[in-house]
Amino acid sequence: MIEIDAVVEKLRGFGLTPYEAKAFVTLVHLSEASAREISDYAKIPRTKVYDVLKKLAEKGFIEVQPGNPALFRALEPLEVAGKLQQEMVGRIKEFVTLVENIKIERRKRIQHVWVSRGKFAVESKVKELLNWTEKELLLFVIDSEFTVGISKPEITRILIYEKIAVPVKSFKVIDKNKLMKSGGFFRKFAELLDGYTFNGVRFKPSLLGIADGRKSVLAFREGEELVAVTITIPMIVLLQKIMFESLWESFTL
Repeated sequence: MIEIDAVVEKLRGFGLTPYEAKAFVTLVHLSEASAREISDYAKIPRTKVYDVLKKLAEKGFIEVQPGNPALFRALEPLEVAGKLQQEMVGRIKEFVTLVENIKIERRKRIQHVWVSRGKFAVESKVKELLNWTEKELLLFVIDSEFTVGISKPEITRILIYEKIAVPVKSFKVIDKNKLMKSGGFFRKFAELLDGYTFNGVRFKPSLLGIADGRKSVLAFREGEELVAVTITIPMIVLLQKIMFESLWESFTL
């Protein structure tokens, strides 16, 4: 019975109810049987067995030989498997079509700001930005523990807040003293880079990446969680690039 139970469980995965699965397995085992015999052998209530067998026949799992009493036979397992395979392929095609239509609808409604949470999701967004870049990649690495693989060093410039090794020739290190002594906006900016608390939660910037002046990813820690905000709003990305260039020209060693 252990093997029969295993087959019944597998059949349930193909959309059969427990009673339908038991009835089909019973017919495979008995070759052919009456409704009463199936009811007794598979422990299916008499009041339900005819409805169960009717559904199995409609689904193409069994065939019926009219008579008094009527006899029921299970179709060959390979024939049933072929039918299930065809139905599965049809469902997969239908699924792909539906998903593609959703993607088309999504493209019509452009998402200008996207928030990703968790180490894997954030790292994926940063890699996506790096691969998306075609002409110019600007990286401001604030947290030295946040490492990224540079695939296009020839178009990459890196600003470094902490002294770390970087795989590109075009890089500069922020002069923290100069930034702190500047006063006004840039002093406030420097304080934010070192982390700040808002509503009882500690925030600490990790990295800012700007691709082709059209798309950016800001990664930061919100408490213990790593978060990334992807932005494709032209004005905001432009302001981020102006900030990067100002730091690059005026506040580096």
